[in-house]
Amino acid sequence: MQIPFILLTTQLQKMFPHRMLILLMLLCGLNAKGQNICLSPPLPPYFLPIDTNSLTGGERSSNYKIPFDTIRYNQTLGTQAFDVVILFDGVTNNTQIGLADRYVDSFVNRLQTISQYNPLSKYFNVYRVAKLSNETGAAWGYAGDTTVDNRYGSRFNAFGLPRLILPEKYDTLFADADEYVPQHDLVLNLCYDKKYGGSGWSLYDGRKVASFTLDEQTGWHLGDEVAIHEMQHIMPFAGHGFLGDEYEDTLACPIYDTLPIQYLTSPNFTGDTVNNRKWQHCMNEPGVGFYPNAGICPGNYRPTTTCAMHQVYDMPPFCPVCREHSTAYFDSLINPVYGVSPAPVSFTGTYVFSVHVDTPSVNTFRYQWLLDDTIVASAIDSFTMDFSLLTHSINHVLKFICTDTDPHIIDTTLRRPWITQWNLLTIDSTLGLAQMQENGFKLFPNPTNNEVTIQSSSPLKTVVIMDLLGQELVRKQIGSTLSQKIDISFLSKGLYILNAATNDEKVINRKFLVM
Repeated sequence: MQIPFILLTTQLQKMFPHRMLILLMLLCGLNAKGQNICLSPPLPPYFLPIDTNSLTGGERSSNYKIPFDTIRYNQTLGTQAFDVVILFDGVTNNTQIGLADRYVDSFVNRLQTISQYNPLSKYFNVYRVAKLSNETGAAWGYAGDTTVDNRYGSRFNAFGLPRLILPEKYDTLFADADEYVPQHDLVLNLCYDKKYGGSGWSLYDGRKVASFTLDEQTGWHLGDEVAIHEMQHIMPFAGHGFLGDEYEDTLACPIYDTLPIQYLTSPNFTGDTVNNRKWQHCMNEPGVGFYPNAGICPGNYRPTTTCAMHQVYDMPPFCPVCREHSTAYFDSLINPVYGVSPAPVSFTGTYVFSVHVDTPSVNTFRYQWLLDDTIVASAIDSFTMDFSLLTHSINHVLKFICTDTDPHIIDTTLRRPWITQWNLLTIDSTLGLAQMQENGFKLFPNPTNNEVTIQSSSPLKTVVIMDLLGQELVRKQIGSTLSQKIDISFLSKGLYILNAATNDEKVINRKFLVM
């Protein structure tokens, strides 16, 4: 549920001064159009004093040649994989680009240690864009306390949070991303700065970017962990919203404790304690079916003691809610099926329908073949069809369905099926007409979508329409007519059986297809 900005401000202006209201919008996951805005990364176990001096670099290189590079690419799937573009801000020469590239390599390797991404890591396409800035690093202060002439306007201390770094020049950032990776699924901003920070941010128009830094200040190399933490913030899935932070924060907790609970509505935020029991399937605690306040502050419940949305240093596994959310989102943006054989147009012969599937390292994919919505084969990637065995008075539909049974997706309704479909144009006008006129009986049009007409040389008595399981869907008393139209607009797409009885006790069965 998204909270209208006007309603939020009306309810809370009396509770907070203007500056604090802006901060509240930030912590609460809202901006002026209801999109989510996410917290800066949690504090590491110790935090060194802030040094506003950015990393220093050499003179701008005269041999700068490569603004774009492909770090990792799935040659088999191409753009059917998950496309991540990382843009560098505050780099001024090739030496800095080389160091930032090593951080990107480290990030890609770190992804493979995350449980929900490890078997799927082959599906990551990772690119980097490194256009030069005039000055190195990030600025300080959202109001321009210090300025740095970098390309994307990255600056720390946004909204008074020292470790919150945001890019201000969004149009430039996304124009660069679109120029080199127009099919991008995820946009990350790596600012060449040694201070510790990050953010996940959603703009008014739905564009989303996660930011992180080199981070050589804390004594930990946390750039990888922060990047992974922040990218979860900008991965919305199927109406579930965005993942929120779970860590205790001396600034955030008093605000969350004061905020009316109905405003906490991100996927690991909910005020629902009875009705939907939103993440009951993710819980291991008897009788606990909801996830109050995301465990954002002390005393609130979280499904595991800690989570990668709770801390980044020594990154722990994501909790079940976060694992399910990010895995389902990832599945929604890839397609591992390729090399699909074309549909035949002939009415005779035997054809082998086949697909290729680029399976994950731990294969959780399951296959099924359906002919007219009836399962005809499983666990194989090819199916042989003998057209002489099909009824030629109707068309048929053959489907290959690949389903991901990844155990991280606990709720089976969230599991992604990838469907490949062939429309088998098997109607032979000569053969079909002969079959329809058998016993002086016709059924047309076939396929259809609104109604069918039946004609008979003997007066019709009763017409029954059934599904393939024999369940009766329509029964109509005709009344001794030779022709009758029947409304079937309420039927779902699929194959059905029409059973007609005549006054002279003849019973005729015909299959027809609803398209």
